[in-house]
Amino acid sequence: MSDLNVDDLPKDWLELSRYLHKNAHDFSAWEQLVNVALKLKQDVVSSRLVAISYENLLVNFPYCEQYWCNYAEYLFHTGRTDEAREIYERGVEVVPKSIVIWTKYLDFVVETVRQYDPVVAVFERARTEVGTHFYAHLLYDRYLQFLKAHRKAREYHYLLRRVIEVPLYHYSKYIKQFFKLIENADLDTIKYLVTKEDLKTVYKLSWPDLIGRKDDKVFADLKKDMRKRYMDLYITTQYNVFQLWPFEEAVTRPYFAPEELERRELHNWNRYLEYCETLSLKSSHKDSDSAITKNTRKLIDTVYGRCLIATAYYPFFWIKYSNYYLNLNQLDRAKKILITGIYHCATENVKLRLRLADLEVLTRNLSAAKAVVLDLLQFYPNSVQAWLKLLQLEHLGKNKDLLQLVEAKLDEVAGTEHELHFDYVFLELLQYNLDLEPFLLKYQHKTSYLFWKACIDYYYLYSPDATKLQNMYRSALEKLGDADRARLEEYLDGVGEKEYF
Repeated sequence: MSDLNVDDLPKDWLELSRYLHKNAHDFSAWEQLVNVALKLKQDVVSSRLVAISYENLLVNFPYCEQYWCNYAEYLFHTGRTDEAREIYERGVEVVPKSIVIWTKYLDFVVETVRQYDPVVAVFERARTEVGTHFYAHLLYDRYLQFLKAHRKAREYHYLLRRVIEVPLYHYSKYIKQFFKLIENADLDTIKYLVTKEDLKTVYKLSWPDLIGRKDDKVFADLKKDMRKRYMDLYITTQYNVFQLWPFEEAVTRPYFAPEELERRELHNWNRYLEYCETLSLKSSHKDSDSAITKNTRKLIDTVYGRCLIATAYYPFFWIKYSNYYLNLNQLDRAKKILITGIYHCATENVKLRLRLADLEVLTRNLSAAKAVVLDLLQFYPNSVQAWLKLLQLEHLGKNKDLLQLVEAKLDEVAGTEHELHFDYVFLELLQYNLDLEPFLLKYQHKTSYLFWKACIDYYYLYSPDATKLQNMYRSALEKLGDADRARLEEYLDGVGEKEYF
């Protein structure tokens, strides 16, 4: 924007952009900025402002599927077809499981590309990404129509054969179309519906048996047997659709929005994912390389992708998705999911960063884990969780100056609103098999329950000394207020050797 003269910019657009510079998470203001730019008289400046508005909105809210489409359509209608294609490509890269972006992109490609092969390549990419989407009829209707328009009978048959196994909202219409293909099959098209091996092993026939017999009993019986076989497949698909439908029916907001989701919808996504993972576990126990197992794993990726569009601001689902791949021993994929989540959960990513640090430790990469935590502390210097993780990493790295590091932080927060929270560090240090006596004695002036609980635990559990324990107990009673004193007494009620106190 440096080449634009500020004096030439519309006042309302400029005021909004200045506001958003300090309030980047105000989604409604970004929408207003785009709308203001679109209403300007079309010229070079307004075109730049539209692009700037869309680009910045999508940087801050990359899961807004419709805005990727709107941006691309704007470019296309202003004659910038190549740029529109780039936006669609970026959209499906950022939100690969978006049926919204893919279907719009496919319409664009069919309209703008005349060659058959490049269009099919995009259709196949879409099928790979969203082919198991419950509403993938939006993809398959377009794909089948395209193949039919180009008279690609073999490809049409093959695709429809694949589709009838996918649990879709409109599953029944595809099996009807497939049965119609069987009914109308001749010697030229029957080979698209049954392989040479199946013809021999399942139907006890060979291709010579069918030559010249299109209308006789052999051919009719073959079609009858095929319908029966695929009816069994239809029943299986129908069962799978019925299993998914209760989850799908409960999804009321499948798109991204900055507002919080209702608890029942979050619960529904969690149950949906657990069902799919259980399904995958059952099939993999039978045969981990089977087509059923592979298709189920594709379904899991699709459901997770759809879930994260709607729940992008909820770290729980990013961690759950990462754990899924961690359980498959695919650590790089698990890390990548967390990194993506950190970007999308700009204000709620502490848990994701800490989890990423754990995965780095799991791969014995302590320096990378420490870098993750130090980066987190740049954003949240007084995050107790981040400091506890840093202490764990320093302990694993055998840092001899661990207590000095803790003292420096405790001195920094002394007398601030964070002091009480950081007293939990004393309890954390008990786990590290350190000589803490001089360190604890330095902070005897503290009046927090967490500190005195740590002192008593140290002398009772980690460095048993009855005399020192009793002295520490008396000091605690003197320093603590009534509420914390009662809390400590309640805690000690659970100790077997209460006579020490």
